[in-house]
Formats: sequence, structure tokens, C-alpha cells
Amino acid sequence: MSHRRHGLIIVKPAHHQRTQQDILHLLTTASLFPGITIACILPREWVDALYAEHVEKEWYENHAAYMTSGVSVVCLVNHDLEDDPIPTMLRVKRAVRGLYADPMVSYRNAIHTSDSLESAEREEELFWQLVDLHAHRRTT
Repeated sequence: MSHRRHGLIIVKPAHHQRTQQDILHLLTTASLFPGITIACILPREWVDALYAEHVEKEWYENHAAYMTSGVSVVCLVNHDLEDDPIPTMLRVKRAVRGLYADPMVSYRNAIHTSDSLESAEREEELFWQLVDLHAHRRTT
């Protein structure tokens, strides 16, 4: 019996919308189906919560500025995989980073994925906070 699991994938701000569309297509070909999806400029406080373990690192300020510099596509990914879905997500992440990374600036990679079941659970909670924040901003 399969269990529905979720993971978080963020297609980071890209120079061209086409890049984001290509990445989303790559996800679906790997049987990772974007469920609820938000396209928005990420609030700094949300980025800080997502990357809490990195905020003291010397590169973090540049990374946070990049993450809040343009529209990201944030997806709660659905999958019915019998096996742990995280290895599939990590393979996709490596492939996307290889195709779309900025070779001059390592923190400007194109995608974030959950890297463990524990981080997927924590990131799913953050995702719902972003949904609430996004809905509130659209109604005010």
C-alpha cells in the first residue's frame, strides 16, 4: 500500500520564466507532481525560517537577497511512491542544478528540494505558513 507523502520544491528566482517552466516539466517527468503551488516573491522572514541552519554563514546574506529578488515557484509536491521519495527529489535537484546553475555564484542555484523526510515535514509546515501569508496579502 502506498502512502501519500509530500516534499517541498522551490524553483528559485530565474532570469527567464521559461527556465522555471522547464524545471517544472522536469519534475513531472520524474513522477514528482506539483500539487498546491504558489508563485510569489518570498518574504525574508520565511526564507530565514527555511534556511535557519545557514543564517550565520558568511554567504547567507547574498543567498537571502537572491531568494527574495524575484518570483519563486513554491510547490508542495505529491507522490505515491512506495519507496522514500527523497532520493528522487535529490536526483532531480542535482540534474536541475547542473543544467541551470550560475557557475560563478554557487548560492544562485535554481532549485531547493527537501533533503530528508524530517526536513520535508518541517518544510511542509513552512509551506502552509506561506499559503496563509500569501492569501492574507491578496485580500488586504
